[in-house]
Amino acid sequence: MKEIIKQIEMRLSFFGYSKYKYLLPVVIVHPQFYFSSPAHKGRFKHAVDIAVPDPKEKRTVILSPIDGTIEALVMGNTKWGSTSEFRKYMNYVHIRIDNESHEFVELVHIDTYVDERGVKHPLRIGDKVKMGQPIAIAALNGWITADENKKPDSHVHMLVGEWLNQEHTDFRSLKIRWR
Repeated sequence: MKEIIKQIEMRLSFFGYSKYKYLLPVVIVHPQFYFSSPAHKGRFKHAVDIAVPDPKEKRTVILSPIDGTIEALVMGNTKWGSTSEFRKYMNYVHIRIDNESHEFVELVHIDTYVDERGVKHPLRIGDKVKMGQPIAIAALNGWITADENKKPDSHVHMLVGEWLNQEHTDFRSLKIRWR
């Protein structure tokens, strides 16, 4: 049986699909996905943008889409703009799924999770997270396009990828399999 599962996983990977199934990281009744962002080119081609309410108007909690370990993290940026030079101001978290598969998930345009009582819950590299656990809130930072009235196209960027080397400097994006 284990051999059959391994063969199925290899075929999924061969066709560009994630090994694991992921939870939608936001609780939204009718989620809208955007696949054609100008940032979704090359290695980022299978990333998705999930529309969220403007963070200045409504708080949106971001959930961990899978069990894993925080592998990389940037928080605290508040600058955003509609051109690629704002990319350096992105807040993000990378969650490593396990050591065997080299699969990871990246969530972008986020900030530190603050619960209903106003208590901050900062993430740290090495923290273990569980699927469905609140880990951040949606935020405006980095490269975010805007409409003709300069209103931001608020979204959470999600990428599932697979590291192609041990140094974690090269990856390919994977098509997300949803739960």
